[in-house]
Amino acid sequence: MGRHATPAPDAARPPRARFASRVVTWLERVALGAAAGAVTYGVLHWAGLDPTTTLWCAGIAAVVVVVATWLASTVPGHHDTSV
Repeated sequence: MGRHATPAPDAARPPRARFASRVVTWLERVALGAAAGAVTYGVLHWAGLDPTTTLWCAGIAAVVVVVATWLASTVPGHHDTSV
């Protein structure tokens, strides 16, 4: 019934378009993680931390951002109850 009776929006698109969409989404996530890691590296390097510590913290920040963006994509969207 209702929204459960229709196929997912992805199912209506051709496989090549679905694949391209997923690749672009993951590239955006990785780019955001790389940006977060670069900023973290720059700030910690500027603050005078040990280079090894700076690299570890920047790498961890990059991974956390990528995982957080993936996790946020698994949360269901807001359901409008005003309709």
